[in-house]
Amino acid sequence: MHVNGENYVINDSDKRYEPPGAGEDITEHFMPKASSLAYMTSGYGEFIGKRLIYDEYAKADGTRIRFYVDGGKWVGMKILYSGIPRDYTISNFNANPPDDVFKIPSDYEVV
Repeated sequence: MHVNGENYVINDSDKRYEPPGAGEDITEHFMPKASSLAYMTSGYGEFIGKRLIYDEYAKADGTRIRFYVDGGKWVGMKILYSGIPRDYTISNFNANPPDDVFKIPSDYEVV
Protein backbone atom coordinates (compact mmCIF):
# COMPACT_ATOMS: atom_id res chain seq x y z
CA MET A 1 0.00 0.00 0.00
CA HIS A 2 1.33 3.42 -0.94
CA VAL A 3 0.04 6.12 1.44
CA ASN A 4 1.30 9.68 1.90
CA GLY A 5 4.48 8.91 -0.05
CA GLU A 6 5.28 5.87 2.12
CA ASN A 7 5.07 2.18 1.21
CA TYR A 8 3.59 -0.49 3.47
CA VAL A 9 3.64 -4.20 2.66
CA ILE A 10 0.53 -5.80 4.17
CA ASN A 11 -0.07 -9.54 4.28
CA ASP A 12 -3.70 -10.15 5.29
CA SER A 13 -3.40 -13.94 5.29
CA ASP A 14 -0.67 -13.82 7.98
CA LYS A 15 -1.94 -10.64 9.70
CA ARG A 16 1.48 -9.04 9.35
CA TYR A 17 2.81 -5.84 7.86
CA GLU A 18 6.07 -4.10 7.11
CA PRO A 19 6.08 -0.37 7.85
CA PRO A 20 8.18 2.01 5.73
CA GLY A 21 11.91 1.38 6.14
CA ALA A 22 11.44 -2.04 7.77
CA GLY A 23 13.03 -4.01 4.95
CA GLU A 24 14.20 -3.77 1.39
CA ASP A 25 12.67 -0.86 -0.51
CA ILE A 26 10.60 -2.72 -3.09
CA THR A 27 8.83 0.36 -4.46
CA GLU A 28 10.37 0.01 -7.89
CA HIS A 29 9.31 -3.67 -8.01
CA PHE A 30 5.59 -3.04 -7.54
CA MET A 31 5.40 0.54 -8.79
CA PRO A 32 7.88 0.46 -11.69
CA LYS A 33 8.29 3.31 -14.14
CA ALA A 34 6.66 2.44 -17.45
CA SER A 35 9.94 3.16 -19.24
CA SER A 36 11.59 0.31 -17.30
CA LEU A 37 9.13 -2.31 -18.60
CA ALA A 38 9.24 -4.39 -21.77
CA TYR A 39 5.97 -5.89 -23.06
CA MET A 40 6.09 -9.70 -23.14
CA THR A 41 2.64 -11.17 -23.77
CA SER A 42 -1.09 -11.10 -23.01
CA GLY A 43 -3.35 -13.91 -21.94
CA TYR A 44 -5.76 -15.22 -19.32
CA GLY A 45 -4.83 -16.35 -15.86
CA GLU A 46 -6.25 -17.04 -12.41
CA PHE A 47 -6.34 -14.03 -10.10
CA ILE A 48 -8.60 -13.35 -7.10
CA GLY A 49 -10.49 -16.54 -7.85
CA LYS A 50 -11.38 -15.50 -11.39
CA ARG A 51 -10.04 -16.17 -14.87
CA LEU A 52 -8.94 -12.70 -15.98
CA ILE A 53 -7.10 -11.13 -18.87
CA TYR A 54 -3.58 -9.84 -18.22
CA ASP A 55 -0.71 -8.06 -19.91
CA GLU A 56 2.73 -9.26 -18.87
CA TYR A 57 5.83 -7.09 -18.75
CA ALA A 58 9.45 -7.72 -17.76
CA LYS A 59 12.14 -5.57 -16.23
CA ALA A 60 15.84 -5.80 -17.05
CA ASP A 61 16.51 -7.48 -13.67
CA GLY A 62 14.25 -10.41 -14.61
CA THR A 63 11.22 -9.30 -12.60
CA ARG A 64 7.98 -10.27 -14.39
CA ILE A 65 4.76 -8.36 -13.77
CA ARG A 66 1.26 -9.33 -14.87
CA PHE A 67 -1.36 -6.57 -14.75
CA TYR A 68 -4.85 -8.08 -14.39
CA VAL A 69 -8.05 -6.45 -15.66
CA ASP A 70 -11.66 -7.33 -14.85
CA GLY A 71 -14.38 -5.67 -16.93
CA GLY A 72 -12.00 -2.94 -18.07
CA LYS A 73 -10.91 -2.13 -14.50
CA TRP A 74 -7.37 -2.75 -13.19
CA VAL A 75 -7.81 -5.14 -10.24
CA GLY A 76 -4.26 -6.18 -9.41
CA MET A 77 -0.93 -7.55 -10.38
CA LYS A 78 1.17 -10.62 -9.90
CA ILE A 79 4.89 -10.00 -9.53
CA LEU A 80 7.57 -12.67 -9.81
CA TYR A 81 10.65 -11.19 -8.14
CA SER A 82 13.68 -13.29 -7.18
CA GLY A 83 11.62 -16.42 -7.88
CA ILE A 84 8.94 -15.45 -5.36
CA PRO A 85 5.42 -14.73 -6.68
CA ARG A 86 3.45 -11.97 -4.95
CA ASP A 87 -0.14 -10.97 -5.65
CA TYR A 88 -1.26 -7.36 -5.14
CA THR A 89 -4.97 -6.61 -5.21
CA ILE A 90 -6.08 -3.08 -6.08
CA SER A 91 -9.02 -2.21 -3.85
CA ASN A 92 -8.87 1.58 -4.10
CA PHE A 93 -6.96 3.39 -6.80
CA ASN A 94 -6.94 7.00 -5.67
CA ALA A 95 -4.09 9.51 -5.56
CA ASN A 96 -5.62 11.29 -2.55
CA PRO A 97 -7.50 8.79 -0.36
CA PRO A 98 -9.17 10.07 2.81
CA ASP A 99 -7.00 9.81 5.96
CA ASP A 100 -9.34 7.27 7.56
CA VAL A 101 -8.95 4.76 4.68
CA PHE A 102 -5.61 3.47 5.93
CA LYS A 103 -5.85 1.75 9.30
CA ILE A 104 -3.85 -1.35 10.14
CA PRO A 105 -5.87 -3.72 12.38
CA SER A 106 -4.58 -3.86 15.95
CA ASP A 107 -4.03 -7.64 15.78
CA TYR A 108 -1.50 -7.38 12.90
CA GLU A 109 2.15 -8.07 13.74
CA VAL A 110 4.90 -5.72 12.63
CA VAL A 111 7.74 -7.52 10.80
